[in-house]
Amino acid sequence: MRSPPAPVSPSAGASWRACIVFLAVGLLAAPATFRLHTRMSRPLLSAPRRIQLARRVERLTDTRTRALDAQAAELRRIERDLHEGAQA
Repeated sequence: MRSPPAPVSPSAGASWRACIVFLAVGLLAAPATFRLHTRMSRPLLSAPRRIQLARRVERLTDTRTRALDAQAAELRRIERDLHEGAQA
């Protein structure tokens, strides 16, 4: 014979309902909470504007220097080809 199920107290049912309500509220509030967290933490974690600009200037200067070096090498190659072609 099976024993009868244990009686459920009213507080257990209230606990389950509260758990479901908190879970639903948490799931609904999570996206807004993450957006707020991002909005508040981005200025604290990112580099200041002047450092970002300094890094960009450095990167552009490096890119420009490499482009000028490549262009100068191409010009020297063309001059050499013209000089050697005229001698032949």
